[in-house]
Amino acid sequence: MNVYFDTEDDSAELEKEDRSGYEKVCTQIAAIADDGERFYLVPEVTGSVVTPGGFKRHRWNVEPFLRWLRAFGPHTVCYAHNLAYDLGNLWPEDLDKVNVTLVGGRMISAKWENVTFKDSFNIWPMSLKKLGKSVGLEKLEFDPQNPAYLWRDVEIVEKAMGVAQVLAESYNVDLPSTLGGLCVKIWQSMGGVNWHCALEPAREAYFGGRTEVFAPSMMGPIKYVDINSLYPDTMTEEFPEAADQWFDLGSLEEAKRVLVEQQWPCWGVADVTLDIPHDVYVAPLPCRREDDAVYYPVGRVSGWWTVHEIRAALVKGAALVELRDCYGSLKAQRYYERFVRNAYHNRMDSDDEGHRLFWKLVMNNLYGQIGQTGKITRSVKLSAHVAEIDGKLIQTSPGVAYGTKLLMDLETPLSMHVNWLHAAYVTSYGRLKLMKFLDMIPKDDLVYCDTDSIFFRCKGEAPFPISMELGEMKLEAEVSMMVVEGPKLYQYTTDKGTQTKAKGVPSRDGLQEKFFKDGSATFRAPYKFRESVAYLEDVRNGLTSDKTRVLSVWRKLTKNRITNYDKKVLRGGRYFPTVISS
Repeated sequence: MNVYFDTEDDSAELEKEDRSGYEKVCTQIAAIADDGERFYLVPEVTGSVVTPGGFKRHRWNVEPFLRWLRAFGPHTVCYAHNLAYDLGNLWPEDLDKVNVTLVGGRMISAKWENVTFKDSFNIWPMSLKKLGKSVGLEKLEFDPQNPAYLWRDVEIVEKAMGVAQVLAESYNVDLPSTLGGLCVKIWQSMGGVNWHCALEPAREAYFGGRTEVFAPSMMGPIKYVDINSLYPDTMTEEFPEAADQWFDLGSLEEAKRVLVEQQWPCWGVADVTLDIPHDVYVAPLPCRREDDAVYYPVGRVSGWWTVHEIRAALVKGAALVELRDCYGSLKAQRYYERFVRNAYHNRMDSDDEGHRLFWKLVMNNLYGQIGQTGKITRSVKLSAHVAEIDGKLIQTSPGVAYGTKLLMDLETPLSMHVNWLHAAYVTSYGRLKLMKFLDMIPKDDLVYCDTDSIFFRCKGEAPFPISMELGEMKLEAEVSMMVVEGPKLYQYTTDKGTQTKAKGVPSRDGLQEKFFKDGSATFRAPYKFRESVAYLEDVRNGLTSDKTRVLSVWRKLTKNRITNYDKKVLRGGRYFPTVISS
């Protein structure tokens, strides 16, 4: 049985009255089961306590909702959007009653008695407002006391998960916990098969998208373009068939000859030192600094890169100083093309906005699965990880203890479809495609690029075709002025007004614009699961203070801008690559 639910609390009212979020209460709970049964509850406030820190904490009773869930018996799956927040309303003082699985800070599932809670955000990674619009159910005006508002949120989740369920069934696969997992199942149902690769050098050659500033500001006309579905497009390309040392050629010298002679077909990764000419403006290779920041320098560089990026550097005039090792093959296959083409066709062929959005998400989420690391976080029984030493109970395993549980970071066995060499190639192909477009633009006209997009000054037609086809450049906007403070921090003006990008700052209430203008923004955000569990005992014992992090309690955050773009050198109003001396 599937159940869809949501909770509301009075955090917004507390904020308007400038009161502490610790005073909040859960105002209502609503749920819909697959069989049509509905449940609604206004939880009874059972008491309150004023803590030594001067904070008032309320307690409320959600047991009627939990009893309703128990009645469905085993194998009940309960979906909520941004699940961790709702767990904070169900078990504010009893988080150790659920067994959780996280990837990073993302809640994957929470197991309680006969119920497995799952986050619909992991299938539909977007706001509930956007999701509602996509499935034809507009989210209502915010009112945490209004049952109609809550029911609409639940109905959005129900309908969206229904769309995902139907599409999964059309490929005869079960709906897993994440969109990436569903992508793998669909790909495999279509006959998709690759080979397993957990080679560490391949991981070394796995970089993300290219983000660079070329000019701190520019007056228009500026074109803002991006590549239509960049990573899905790269997955239609050829990928290596093996990770044989020296490309299975018998010697490093023979492998070097193949690497340098571009007419030889070859796929793989190589550990090299290259001298990149100082006059190259769009530097060809991503490098990691000592602080792990990625940048694009010129001069003498060393590291692991894909064969194709090394060859692109050679075409740009780089000299191969040394080849130390390499892995790959002389043959390749198109392992993922059919999957991408099928998803793209389904997206373009559908008149339903929800289906179109779903297939867009499916197209973009397979590659993340082949690059998985196997790192997860789980809650386990604390009692199994303590020992009595000199009459004291000592925790014997790393992790965060909370109540009867221990939150541990674990390494799980990698799935057989994981292939780090292919993952390295997906992003490598993407960077190469972006660089191809960057090289078509006069260097004095470049302003900014980010993974699949470019801003550049252009008075007439773009120097490359503009198209809506997969993998081609499409025009996003005509821009009259742009100011760039750093990667993912910029502002540009079009005939529709001024747009601001400030990563890490919410887009609501003009916060990004304020951050860009003033260099600082204060906003409210809830505490999350990982940061909250360490304070569970304080919450249970009524010791809440301004230092206590309580799951789903909102608090003020201030983010200050640090303008220190040190990945390139500013000279004459333009940024140039950093030079690494030999």
